[in-house]
Amino acid sequence: MPTKARHSVILPFNASCSTAETYFSGAGLFCQRLCVELHAFCQFENAKMLRELTPYDHLRRFYRLCTVHFKRKIHEIRTAIGTPEALDAMYSLVSSQPLPDFTRTLKIIESGGPKARGMMLKIDPSSITHCAFIITAWLKDKTDAKFVIPAIYHPASLIPLNHWLASPSSTNGNEQSHRNINRDGIDLTLLGGIMRGMHYDFRAMASIMLHQTQGIYGRDKYSTDYRRSQTSISRQGECRIFC
Repeated sequence: MPTKARHSVILPFNASCSTAETYFSGAGLFCQRLCVELHAFCQFENAKMLRELTPYDHLRRFYRLCTVHFKRKIHEIRTAIGTPEALDAMYSLVSSQPLPDFTRTLKIIESGGPKARGMMLKIDPSSITHCAFIITAWLKDKTDAKFVIPAIYHPASLIPLNHWLASPSSTNGNEQSHRNINRDGIDLTLLGGIMRGMHYDFRAMASIMLHQTQGIYGRDKYSTDYRRSQTSISRQGECRIFC
């Protein structure tokens, strides 16, 4: 039973939730297909049978959006947001704890300017291919898409809180793995890709075993939450200096 078994059939290491930077609706459809012939009830909503769950219902049980990419998109349109309060309200949607007044938060965002509340804006046709005329409404996009709010705001999700807090909040780790693999070579032949991948796996496993047995880390500094926060603050300071 994919839902009851933490969706282990599609997530690595029997994980209880998955973090991604883009929409993951295909996974919901896949889970729905797996549950078609099941007669058990959902452990999170006892009145619903697994086979009755919609794709969006499945996503509420394991899917999270990458908070780094989510906040980056807000940062990109910050100059179009009318008030600092609206900008703060947009950031506050990323939360593991209930907001004091969720409805009021949405109303504050609605007052934050056309890009925040969802008015249609004309764009210079010469600046965009195929003459696009509509900017996607930020709030409307988040509320209309049935899984976005549950993917960033835990009270709207069905993921257990301890699993939510223990899972990675961003896809930075995956992207770092992609970068490490790409450093071994790109545009390889099929055989070359297989061989490079095998060598990469051997090196990664050797590094993991060395750390487990000898306590020797593969990098000069441990990648802790404190150090990541420290690096983030330093980068923000450099950005302000050069901008």
